[in-house]
Amino acid sequence: MPLLPRLRDAAVPVVHRARYWVRWAGAIGATDRLGRRFHGFGAGSILAFPPGDVFGEEHIAIGEGTLVGPHVSLSVGMAPGQPLPPGATSPVLRLGDRCSIGRGSHLVNVVSVAGTVAIGPYSASKHAQLALSRSLAVELAPRGIEVHTVNPGYVETPGFRHREPFGPLLGRIVIDPPLVADRILWAVDHHRRE
Repeated sequence: MPLLPRLRDAAVPVVHRARYWVRWAGAIGATDRLGRRFHGFGAGSILAFPPGDVFGEEHIAIGEGTLVGPHVSLSVGMAPGQPLPPGATSPVLRLGDRCSIGRGSHLVNVVSVAGTVAIGPYSASKHAQLALSRSLAVELAPRGIEVHTVNPGYVETPGFRHREPFGPLLGRIVIDPPLVADRILWAVDHHRRE
């Protein structure tokens, strides 16, 4: 056998072991120096190597047991060091416990039907959130990540009581959180963007 093929055969397992070691050593965990820069970084969570662009870590909280796959970007703001808008509180981006984010993942952004109409500042903020979802859907599609936007109307929650002020007739347009959750699962199952 010629020398070059023999060298290649000998190098392949070494290259694969080195690649495995680099991925292991480059991963970011809760106790790592880079992991401590986050607002919160749950035990057993990991950002796989190589990460995508990551900035605004001080405004990002990652739950426990969460895996963020390689080449996934996490950012708050559009550039490193960008200040939060007035009134915004940290964490701005929160990943829950036991999530897996990467190729084949789904990102769900719950916006509001108010983002589709023009009625004051609340509507403007929801329109911006809707635009972000649409941008992310286009940007992340080549990476195999689907972005779903759910635009509920009036939802009865402890913080926003809608049924009582609307009365018995209009109170029927107010929905409960389990219906929103059901619609989120339906959107993911049926690959619906909005």
